Amino acid sequence: MLQRVLESAPRYFINTSGKTASANAGQETIDTLPPNTDLKDKQVYGIYFQDEMIGCVDLVRGYPNSKTAMLGLLLLNENFQGQGIGAFAFREIERVVFQWPGFEKIRISVLKNNEGVTPFWVKLGFDPVSVQEDKTVFEKKVTFPFESSLKLTTDRMHLEPVTQGHAPELQVLFSDPELHHFVPYEPFTLEQQLSRCTRWEARRSPDGSEIWLNWAGRDKASGQVMAHFQAGIKTGAEASIGYLVSRSFQNKGFATEGLTAIFQFLKETLKISEVKAWSDTRNHASHQLAKKLGMLQIDFIKNADFFKGTNSDEYVFAKNLNQ
Repeated sequence: MLQRVLESAPRYFINTSGKTASANAGQETIDTLPPNTDLKDKQVYGIYFQDEMIGCVDLVRGYPNSKTAMLGLLLLNENFQGQGIGAFAFREIERVVFQWPGFEKIRISVLKNNEGVTPFWVKLGFDPVSVQEDKTVFEKKVTFPFESSLKLTTDRMHLEPVTQGHAPELQVLFSDPELHHFVPYEPFTLEQQLSRCTRWEARRSPDGSEIWLNWAGRDKASGQVMAHFQAGIKTGAEASIGYLVSRSFQNKGFATEGLTAIFQFLKETLKISEVKAWSDTRNHASHQLAKKLGMLQIDFIKNADFFKGTNSDEYVFAKNLNQ
């Protein structure tokens, strides 16, 4: 299938080598490595439309340094070019690299004979870092590839991606001790909340292994930040979710409204198929919310945690977003 894809893009090979793909171009794509890398560092992906492989990706971890991923090839069947598929595929590539611990950049090389593709890469955010005799090297800082899609709106709320600027308003929300009975921490100071918001703004855990998405829920009528929603995504199609709603806005459907919008975002934009929630067995309101959202209890964890002088047992709820 890989060989067939390469043969379906003759212009690329004519531009870069003066001839069409060789009979063993597919195997060469799999085997070819940059200096000082190993096959275990290399991943070759297929891009599919329905059941047909229409493109391929050649991605190498740790070249030219441990914080950079080298994108050696992103190629589509010529019949599928110019339709936005390449840009969509790159966002998926960036999502993969975004979850590699410690990786900060993606690098590409554009050969002089193939400079017609340069506008495509510049539009995706790549900047030239080195101009050589036969090629130009471009790099892009790795960021959450769906940042522009994070702003969500419901009937009564704006769900704003959390930044450092939300710290004062979120500190007020988190300062209510009555909201902390079933969590292993106490209300945060402004300094602590600023530190949390700084981490959340990065959209991934410090070790890079998990995507962290956080939203401040702002009531449209009053302009007040009255809720916080979060989703954590590890490699794969599963997300964990959490929420907090100001007491003065509870029992009015805001949590259901916000999480419903977030479930839709996770499914449609990030292709998440399952969401899970862990809840202290004493937190009856959260259990009711989970069931209202169509989540089912799938597990019980005895002594899941110990805080505030007592053991905490937990229920685990889950929902298949594709059903």
